[in-house]
Amino acid sequence: MKKNIYPLEAECFYHIFNRGINSQKIFFNDRNYHYFIKLMESKLSSVVNIYAYCLLQNHFHILVKIKSEKEIRLIFPHKDTIEVSKIISQQFSNMFSSYTQAINKQLRKNRKII
Repeated sequence: MKKNIYPLEAECFYHIFNRGINSQKIFFNDRNYHYFIKLMESKLSSVVNIYAYCLLQNHFHILVKIKSEKEIRLIFPHKDTIEVSKIISQQFSNMFSSYTQAINKQLRKNRKII
């Protein structure tokens, strides 16, 4: 169970990282790396500025600075009753879920039935 989880705060820097289960691969080919970067741009750029990233076969690191609450509210005016930290977390969740679903689909497609 995860411990010490705190909400991401506006205008703060964060080192976001994750790895595959049992250190298994999460990137299998060049297309996977490109897709992950594309997802970062499309899903995260609305809530963070990405300063650096490092993508390795079994894990990744992303250095981000969360945008100001005002900037985030301008992009998500329809979510004016939701806490900004929840909007930020949801964007990260959307990105990670999108990548996981794509990889799972790729792995199912490449699996050989004996």
